[in-house]
Amino acid sequence: MLNFEWNDFYQLTEVRLDEQYIIVMNDHGMQRKMNRKTYYLSAEDVYNKARTLIGKQVQLRISKDIRNSTTGEWFTEISDYH
Repeated sequence: MLNFEWNDFYQLTEVRLDEQYIIVMNDHGMQRKMNRKTYYLSAEDVYNKARTLIGKQVQLRISKDIRNSTTGEWFTEISDYH
């Protein structure tokens, strides 16, 4: 079972798509990536949702399995701030 947590990501300013990743950026100059191949079942929905959230305060869901990665660069889902 995967464990997830939601983290504030401030205001979403940009969403990009390349062959491997969905890349989101915020107003604090931070960026996070989602691997399109790993999350192929949800990647398109996450990308489309992220585009509707540009300019809004958002939260990113991260897996506790990757939370402690040295880069801190990954996310698995996006949501507007509740």
